[in-house]
Amino acid sequence: MKILNLNLPAFGCFTDFELDFNGDGANFHLLYGRNEAGKSTSLRALVDLLYGIPQQTRDNWLHDNERLRIGGTLSGPDGSRLDFARRKGRRDTILDGDGNPIPDAILGQYLGGIP
Repeated sequence: MKILNLNLPAFGCFTDFELDFNGDGANFHLLYGRNEAGKSTSLRALVDLLYGIPQQTRDNWLHDNERLRIGGTLSGPDGSRLDFARRKGRRDTILDGDGNPIPDAILGQYLGGIP
C-alpha cells in the first residue's frame, strides 16, 4: 500500500487542507514545521483514516463530531486505487466519493491484514 494523498476537509485545526504524497514521484516524505503547525494532527488524521476516529478525540474542537471528515487515496501493490473518506461514528464510517458507506473489508485489502 502507498498513501497517495491525505485530505483534511474537517479535522483538528484543518479545514479543506490536502497533503499530496504522489506529485513528485518520491518514495519517502518528511513533514516538518514549526510548533503547532499541525504535524501531530496530520499523523493522527492518517491513523484515524486507516483505523477509525476514536470515540473520544481531541480533534473535534474546531469541527464538531458530526462534521469531522478525513479523506485519502491509497494505491495497492497491483496498481488499484481506493479513494475514500472516513467520518466519526460507530458503523458505516468508511465512505466512497459520493458519501455512501463502503464495507470495511475493502479498506482491509489495502492494509494487508494489519488490524
